[in-house]
Amino acid sequence: MKKKKVLLALSGGIDSAMAAFLLKEKYDLKAIHFLLKKQSLDEIEKIKKLTNKLKIPLIIKDERKNFQQKVITTFLKYKKELKTFNPCVFCNRYFKFNLLIKETLKEKFDFIATGHYARIKKEQLFRGRDKIKDQSFFLAYLNKNFLKKIIFPLGNKTKKEIKILAQKEGLSNFISSQESQDLCFVENNLTSFLKKKLPLIYFQSGDFVEEKSKKVLASHKGLAVYTLGQRARISGEREPLFVTGFDKKNNFVLVGKEKDLFCNYLQIENCSWLIKNNDQQEKEVLVQIRHQGKAKKAKLCIMPFKKAIIKFKNPIKAITPGQFAAVFKNQQVLGGGFISLSETINLSVNKIPSK
Repeated sequence: MKKKKVLLALSGGIDSAMAAFLLKEKYDLKAIHFLLKKQSLDEIEKIKKLTNKLKIPLIIKDERKNFQQKVITTFLKYKKELKTFNPCVFCNRYFKFNLLIKETLKEKFDFIATGHYARIKKEQLFRGRDKIKDQSFFLAYLNKNFLKKIIFPLGNKTKKEIKILAQKEGLSNFISSQESQDLCFVENNLTSFLKKKLPLIYFQSGDFVEEKSKKVLASHKGLAVYTLGQRARISGEREPLFVTGFDKKNNFVLVGKEKDLFCNYLQIENCSWLIKNNDQQEKEVLVQIRHQGKAKKAKLCIMPFKKAIIKFKNPIKAITPGQFAAVFKNQQVLGGGFISLSETINLSVNKIPSK
């Protein structure tokens, strides 16, 4: 029987390398490496040696300009609006998997594959078996039509098992030791990167202002240096103060006590759902707003115009506009959207606010 053709996204790290190893006997496998930033010749040479070792063909495509225009520009747009944005979620849908799907159509591949720790069953997305490494949060925004084309060979593995297998098969020397990171395009630290990309006005000093009392407390180093929920670290503060918001017009960083960061209601927009039944009935779900964060119990109501309302059972700390909220039903990923509003409401009210 003729083997199915699979195109694997190969970064050069251990996860995609071992995905290649697990797939190569079962499928007619080809690897593709996207250049997203300036890479050393050593890194490229290591990827070539790995594919030679595994005896699989390799395509290298320079997508740096495309990545800059689609992902980095979007990240900077959100930063100018002083919002916290997760570029990986956006990148997976509109860049990485989009490119892979286009390549499958061009070259007539049957499936695409990546080294993500997640599972697909009956064209539905589920968390990976490894609870610590699980990457389903980053995949929750995928186009649901992609799922029938995707293979995640590491979904039922743990990172520990993958490391042991790489050692056993003698592949460790061919694999980059660098782990993938959320902001892969930031080489040093984020502030240095932003200073090169944003107007100087975002780094002009201004005032820390207590949000409730409107009292000026000290000077800050520039609006772009801070994110909502961050410890303000104001000299002489009697108790810890945290960033609760921004006043861009007056160049104020607003601060308050930790209790001021908690909200139990949020609205998400530009939603994408992986479920077939996305009616407007209120659903009991789990919602996760950070990759390393714990999914919390909530009620979800899907609204028209790609919006949804979420009410948490218990208040959540530092919900930030621009962040992605992934929605789960037990282990299944239902989809998600980007936070546009968060506040505290009376949870004894049964009807979800219409705003």
